[in-house]
Amino acid sequence: MLYFNVLYSYKNKERKKERKKEKKKKKKKKLFSPLYIIYIYILKFFKKKIKIFVYFYFYFYFFL
Repeated sequence: MLYFNVLYSYKNKERKKERKKEKKKKKKKKLFSPLYIIYIYILKFFKKKIKIFVYFYFYFYFFL
């Protein structure tokens, strides 16, 4: 009985690894679409701008 439990858990681990690999492959396919790449660059750009704005706001609010 113990042998079967160990074997079953091992098979489950193998299946999980395979599922993770499949998910990674699916994610990689999305990254190659040009619209998705443009979308990421726009987000990065706005994140930087928003951070700069927030820093200036706090600077003027607290220190002046």
